[in-house]
Amino acid sequence: MQNIKSYWLRLPGSIRKTLTAIAGGVVILVGILLLFLPGPGWLVIFFGLAILAAEFPVADRIRVWILHHFKSALASLRKDKANHKKPKTTTNKKSPKS
Repeated sequence: MQNIKSYWLRLPGSIRKTLTAIAGGVVILVGILLLFLPGPGWLVIFFGLAILAAEFPVADRIRVWILHHFKSALASLRKDKANHKKPKTTTNKKSPKS
């Protein structure tokens, strides 16, 4: 693993950015396809953003923004679920036969 990392860091910055952009872009495109096909589309898109964030600060800001809004939406759903009261069920009493 250390050999791969040292080789990656020895590459010129422009080549690193190009390879990162291609890899991240392909992963995001696959994620977009998975939105319409069976599969974890949003998870793959988020993974593609994480790849892009390794070299591009804008992608990192987008990733952080999405993560922040995802966490706040999840907290809101959990709060709503905790506050949601189940309706009381009443037992139907049989009326006396006339």
